[in-house]
Amino acid sequence: MRRSPLHVAPRIALTVGGVAFLVDAAAIPLATLAHHLSDSLPIFLATTSFAAGGCFVAYRQPRNPVGWLMLALGTSSLVGLDAIAYSLLRYRLGHADLPLGL
Repeated sequence: MRRSPLHVAPRIALTVGGVAFLVDAAAIPLATLAHHLSDSLPIFLATTSFAAGGCFVAYRQPRNPVGWLMLALGTSSLVGLDAIAYSLLRYRLGHADLPLGL
């Protein structure tokens, strides 16, 4: 039996929310090591709440595009914060032993 997109959508919302949570868990240690926590903390808090709210809305109301947009924007912003902290660690602070640094 084939499932409709509305049955699969809550699972996708939870999966993307889980990815946002994992990226969120990596953001604080990376920003702390890069000495960038005080600069990125307000953005970090805003994007975390945006991703969490988007996950909740997308899970409860899969047809509402606002929840999906909030989830996508929050998750992509968290990935961007991690990328900034990682690049600061690699290129400004000289941690040459990090992977993907070449």
